Amino acid sequence: LYLCREGEFSYKAKLKLGSKVPDDLAVRVNWQACTDSICLPLTTKTILVANVLPLNDTLNSAIPEDFWAFIFAAIAAGLATLLTPCVFPMIPVTISYFTKRAEAGKGTPMGNALAYAGGIIFTFAGVGVGAALLIGPEGANAIGANPWVNLAIGILFVALGFSLLGFYEIQPPKFLAKFASNKQAEGQTRAGYFPVTLMAIAFSITAFTCTVGFVGAVFVLGLKLGLSYLIGGMFVYGLTFALPFFFLALFPSRLQSMPNAGEWMNMVKICAGFIELIAALKFFSNSDLYWDGQVLTWPVFLWSSAIITFLWALYLIGGYKLPYDFTRPKMTPRRGVFAAFLLFLTFSMSQGAVNRDYSYPGAVLAFLPPKDYGLNIKNEEGHKIGAADLSWIESYEEAFEVAKREDRPLFVDFTGVTCVNCRRMEYEIFPAPSVKPLLQQMVRAELWVDKPPYGEFNTQLQINRFNQIAQPFYAIIDPRNDETLITFPGYDPNPEKFAAFLRAGLEAYQR
Repeated sequence: LYLCREGEFSYKAKLKLGSKVPDDLAVRVNWQACTDSICLPLTTKTILVANVLPLNDTLNSAIPEDFWAFIFAAIAAGLATLLTPCVFPMIPVTISYFTKRAEAGKGTPMGNALAYAGGIIFTFAGVGVGAALLIGPEGANAIGANPWVNLAIGILFVALGFSLLGFYEIQPPKFLAKFASNKQAEGQTRAGYFPVTLMAIAFSITAFTCTVGFVGAVFVLGLKLGLSYLIGGMFVYGLTFALPFFFLALFPSRLQSMPNAGEWMNMVKICAGFIELIAALKFFSNSDLYWDGQVLTWPVFLWSSAIITFLWALYLIGGYKLPYDFTRPKMTPRRGVFAAFLLFLTFSMSQGAVNRDYSYPGAVLAFLPPKDYGLNIKNEEGHKIGAADLSWIESYEEAFEVAKREDRPLFVDFTGVTCVNCRRMEYEIFPAPSVKPLLQQMVRAELWVDKPPYGEFNTQLQINRFNQIAQPFYAIIDPRNDETLITFPGYDPNPEKFAAFLRAGLEAYQR
């Protein structure tokens, strides 16, 4: 297809493909700029068409996989909250209110159930929407990368963890507690559905002591991942929390099949407390990576996690008691099996702390500090040895000059301290047999966008040159004319697709 245009213009084209699309599908575009008397040399750019899907898969591909992982985590948090001492014993009590209201002619079972469930969902979803409107997208991005915010979140998780372990209780403000008490009383006596909704909001407030550790974790993680995560996570948490009340209000006879309240509920809170203490290490690690303090290195992170996990296992087998316990917990077969699993994790983490080459799944590695962090190993030119045991240059200008001097293409990796998918690419894709040899043929630049000394420069470079702000993001540049040959956005678990991207860049450079 040959076109001739004058002045500034844009060109778009749709490619219709068959059912089978190769992973290395690429489009080569040639153009040439001319005046009435002279033409510039022909310019060529190769574009890798990645992640081509049938039309019916387009919608699903627009939603990242980590969003669904976060939503499932919000569901798990909602279910765990239901099993706590502040909430579970209130389920039959609350349902009895609905039964009495229906017998007194104050609404139908369906109406009462919908009003109550809606009040609970409104409470938690309202918190998410309110936070989103308050901070805006720019605020969410700043929260994700700011080291002081990560440090504060880590401290918050520690505080929530010790609260769930029973060392102290976090109470709602007195004016909220008073409001909750009044609305619960009105919900039992007044007609109409609005008092029932207010009663549900009041119940959510009075259960604050048990819910804060779980909803706080969902809120903080959603805030760091993005506003859509925050709103979706809080809504799903509220929905999960409300569903049992909805169904039991419709079918109160099912209350008889519910297990009795007991010590097992306290065990749910204790386990959640240990999980939050381990999660706090990730936020502390983000701050440490930003400041390059080299405190929470790979072995320190794993040893700290192993100690917490060991204390968790020791508690389950009755090794000690916590403030909520009158006596030491008695070991049961189920607790024994779970404790054995935790001891296995403790052993695995201790092995990894001693041996940095210890094998972990990529999803686990992504949450740990980089293996090379704190080692400060460099090659003869003074460049650090990092991902895939290759040398990386952290200054774009230096990397560009090296690539130009050595007459090799420049591979650019835009990465971030808090970028989990960046770590997965570095551990799962870069060392792959089909990928590493191709990377070795290029000069490699590792550009951190969220830590000094080049973070601000790298961020502006990514925005101004590539119109991108998300990480990971990869590009191959020709240093002879500073032309971008090809780009590869985002995380892809298929090493062959990434290898096709690298090959296309090398071929474009050779042409």
